[in-house]
Order: sequence, then structure tokens, then C-alpha cells
Amino acid sequence: MNQIQAAAGYRPKKRQSYADQVGSYIKDLILSGELKQGDKIVEERIAEEFGVSRTPIREALTRLQAYGLVNIKPRSYAEVVRIGEKEANDIAQLRLHLEKMTFQLLCRHSNTEANDKLQAIAETAGDALHRKNKAGYFEADSLFHTTAADCSGNGQLSQVYHQFEGKVQLLRIAQDVSIERLEIYMKQHFDIVKLLRDARVDGIMEILRIHIVHDLSNYEYLSGR
Repeated sequence: MNQIQAAAGYRPKKRQSYADQVGSYIKDLILSGELKQGDKIVEERIAEEFGVSRTPIREALTRLQAYGLVNIKPRSYAEVVRIGEKEANDIAQLRLHLEKMTFQLLCRHSNTEANDKLQAIAETAGDALHRKNKAGYFEADSLFHTTAADCSGNGQLSQVYHQFEGKVQLLRIAQDVSIERLEIYMKQHFDIVKLLRDARVDGIMEILRIHIVHDLSNYEYLSGR
């Protein structure tokens, strides 16, 4: 069980399969920015590094495609999904509505356990940034928001958010934000938890708007201009 999972109160799982290991490896490459949008994923290199056949690699890629990070070309190769300017804005706007609903529900039903989980995850994100570990920060950032959805009491909202989270991860990466800027967004997690403990929904709504719709005017790197 890693530090991020521990912060969310997850139980230890059985030893990872090769597909799990490969999937985590590819996901880390994407989240760290080493693999960028549109980059081809070279299966031969991964097979050589892990000493495995193509089967667990294809299984891992299929899972990452379902998550929204990878696009598999039929009878060809896989590449990191591309996000255009229009889709980026659509993702941010939909995410904002889902997040607002999530935290409105959390404020309505005070949940100390949920607050403590979110506080611990925010601290994990802060630790990752202190180590200049962007991939670790993005994973913790993702876990912060999915955990909030899981604790909202609305199972359908949680399910939709998890299905949507892969695209949100790509948007986080695509914005190519500096560590200094990420530290500002990380602090907003602590602000949200503090306001959540006091059920101050209006304050949370304002932070969410800033937190989610930031930097969407700067998409030269997405369009290649």
C-alpha cells in the first residue's frame, strides 16, 4: 500500500500482476510529462524493460484506454490521448459542475471521517510537491477529488466522476503548470477542507471555480501554435 492509498484509508491489495505493474509504469510516464499528448507508446521497449510478453502490456494499455489516458489504434500501436482547446474547456466546465455537486452534498451531510481523509490526501500532495514530484502530486490531486465524490453519498455521482477522471488527469498534465503554481492549487485543497469542516459552501464554490478553470486561456502547447 503506497502513501497516497494509505491517506485515503485503502486496504492493502495482493501483489501486483505484470499488467498492473506495466499500467502503473505507463501512467507514471504520462503523469510526469515524460510521455506527452500524441506520443507513441513503444511496446517493444516496455516488454524488454519488464521482461514480459506483449499480453500484459496490451492488457495494461486496454485499461489505460478505458481510463481515458491512451488511445489504441486498431492492429497498430497505442498513443497518449490528445486534448484540443474545445475539449479542454468542456472538461473543465463539466468537472466544475460535478465538483460543486460533490461539495454541496458533503457540506449538507457533515462527515468528519471524509474531512480527515481529504486532509491527509492534501498533506500527501504537499509532500509530493516538496519533493518536486509532479506525477505524485497529480495522483494525490486526483485522489483528493475522487475521494470527495466517493464520500458524497451519491453513488452515481461517484461512478461518473471516476469514469471522467482520466480526461481530468490529462487536462492537469496538459496545462504544464510550474511547481510554484501547483503549490497555489495545493494550498486550495487545504482551504477547501477547512471550509468543509465549517460547512461554508459558498466559500468552497468560489475556490472550486478558481481551482478548476485556471489557465484555460493558454493552450498554445495543445494546438501546436
